[in-house]
Amino acid sequence: TIGCARCHDHKFDPIPTSDYYAMAGILKSSVAIEHSNVSKWISVPLPQDSDAEARFRSISSKHSQGKKRLEVLKKSIQASSPSTSVVRVEDLQGVVVDDVQAKKVGEWTESTSVKPFVGAGYLHDKNESKGQKSITFEPAELKPGSYRVRLSYTHDHNRARGVKVRIFSAEGEDLVVVNQTDKPADDGLWQTLGTYRFEQGGQSFVIISNEESTGFVIADAVQFLPEVTGAGLATAVPIRSPDAPNPKAFSTSIDSLRKEAASLESEIKALQAELDMRPMALSLRASVTPSDIAIHVRGNVHQQGATVPRGFLSCIASQTPSASIDDKSNGRLELAHWLASNQNPLTARVFVNRVWYWLMGEGIVRTIDNFGTTGEEPSDLALLDWLTSEFIQHDWSTKWLVREIVRSDAYQRSSRSTKSSMELDPDNRYFARGNSRRLDAETFRDTLMNISGELDWSARIDSTIPPKVKDDYAFKQSSQYRSVYGPWFRNSPPDLFSELDGANPSFPISKRNRSTVAPQALAMLNSEWIAQRTSKFGTRLAEKTELPDVKKIEHCFLAILNRLPSSREMHWAQAAVMRSRERQTPEEKLWGSLAHDLVASIDFRYVE
Repeated sequence: TIGCARCHDHKFDPIPTSDYYAMAGILKSSVAIEHSNVSKWISVPLPQDSDAEARFRSISSKHSQGKKRLEVLKKSIQASSPSTSVVRVEDLQGVVVDDVQAKKVGEWTESTSVKPFVGAGYLHDKNESKGQKSITFEPAELKPGSYRVRLSYTHDHNRARGVKVRIFSAEGEDLVVVNQTDKPADDGLWQTLGTYRFEQGGQSFVIISNEESTGFVIADAVQFLPEVTGAGLATAVPIRSPDAPNPKAFSTSIDSLRKEAASLESEIKALQAELDMRPMALSLRASVTPSDIAIHVRGNVHQQGATVPRGFLSCIASQTPSASIDDKSNGRLELAHWLASNQNPLTARVFVNRVWYWLMGEGIVRTIDNFGTTGEEPSDLALLDWLTSEFIQHDWSTKWLVREIVRSDAYQRSSRSTKSSMELDPDNRYFARGNSRRLDAETFRDTLMNISGELDWSARIDSTIPPKVKDDYAFKQSSQYRSVYGPWFRNSPPDLFSELDGANPSFPISKRNRSTVAPQALAMLNSEWIAQRTSKFGTRLAEKTELPDVKKIEHCFLAILNRLPSSREMHWAQAAVMRSRERQTPEEKLWGSLAHDLVASIDFRYVE
């Protein structure tokens, strides 16, 4: 209710605008969302026992080291992969003749537009003067032997499809036609032309021409890889001077890096899956640079007033020990200490009043989220004061508070009015009688799950959201745990929660709506989810073959309505059972139908 203090001093309560910005500065000094391409909420790990903490620390360390190593590998692959970089002639095997060393006929154009390429760039024929241009790659020295000859070119959609390449060797002349729109087969850089034998003093060169070609003819480099025979296999070996470094095979090096990177990615993915199993909680993170904020005059961010030190409500903080907020602190811890201080007269009173409301149907202060002057006065101020002081003395124990209230005479009173109670307390402001209350959505679900035998009463400390769920659209609620542990998504709430006035998860709701409309009764009769629960109950009851019908009916009433049937209800139930048997209805459906009728009754939905 202090929202209006954002623009002006509160009109009814002693809350000036400066108080609003004093508290806003605390939240402004915290980070709630990490902004990026897709912004994310801040999640923090929940505390675990020592063994679990040590395990998650070990996994996190391996995961971090793996990511660092993967980043190094990716940079190495990017730097040396022919698909993304320039390949140096000195790093290649065998004898390499680059285009700058080749003999050219006609006008060839230099280019570096498309990678990969060898050396300083590559040549193309401008897609003109077909049949008038050629380029010859001839090594200065080539030792006698057998060589695998490879041609380097940059492929693209506008390249020539029928490039004629002639290889002159000891075996004569050989013609190979290359389609330069296709990616070279070896690492996207080299296209093998074949294996040829070269002799001392014999012809050893390769000619590329643009005759009868359509598209741009590319000439980059030609590689002669010597081959030796060992164990019946022909293997390419490098030719290098004795003092030159021994570089690894280009393709072999890239392949090994890629294999290691792929293996590491799988390992990181597995480690991340283990880290994802750790229980997390949405939270805030302290800002690196916490600071006070200025008053926004009339709420206008562009009209700044005086800067307000971070702090709390002055009308209450003046009565409690006010902790100072350090310049390096965002103030959230100090705010928590102030809120939960035993000397703070507000927090404990609000909480006690809410617990009373949850149990009794109305609060001692009926406006449970407004304790200001515009809210209602307490119906029993002394009672609220006493419960609050005792609650604080019992270390803020909710269990003590609930026990104290439910053991009281006020809680145990019947909701049926008497003449004296109506005369003394016609509006039931002093709880002269109990309030008839409808089951809320969560209690309705849990009660039905318990009746069907499906409810799991064990406590949950981990998430009930399946790991594969990425969003809440079309999510099906299938958990058998109590509703307090279940996920409540805005776009796929549990069955019947909307019909039974479940709270809107988009807003803080202190007091839910209470509607009584026809769709609620229709949902009780036609809901498939209810039918499944009562069917399971009917199956369990039908299995008790040793019980007579009267005992089964009594069991049905006790399990669902928590009471025995009246004589009139017993007569109705026996007649319904008899009619079902006359129609030869299976026993499990018979008792399931009776259970469904009781669940749909007003006696099930309302607590007297």
